[in-house]
Amino acid sequence: MQFKTFQYKISFSLESGKVLLDKLEADILSSLEGGTVEKAVYEDFAKTAILDDAKNWGADLIIVGSHGRKGFSKFFLGSVSQAVCGHADRPVLVVRPTKEALAEKASDVA
Repeated sequence: MQFKTFQYKISFSLESGKVLLDKLEADILSSLEGGTVEKAVYEDFAKTAILDDAKNWGADLIIVGSHGRKGFSKFFLGSVSQAVCGHADRPVLVVRPTKEALAEKASDVA
């Protein structure tokens, strides 16, 4: 029974990821002049998927986002960006959200 719950959560996360990627793709394409966007959703640990893709693409730089968690929440939740930085064989740029984006996210939750 627990396994089915776990599978449901993964499916839900993957669907949410696909919806978010579609929105991001549309936003990026609207700001580009003739560019293209490649997107993918993986069923793997984030660190592994990011590092594998960077290697397969021959990326010169890996850019990852950070929630900016600190203290116990970072310890318990882990940090994908920290794991990528610690295991990457190429430069990594960690991007944090702006104060405005964090405020908007907080108002959406409330």
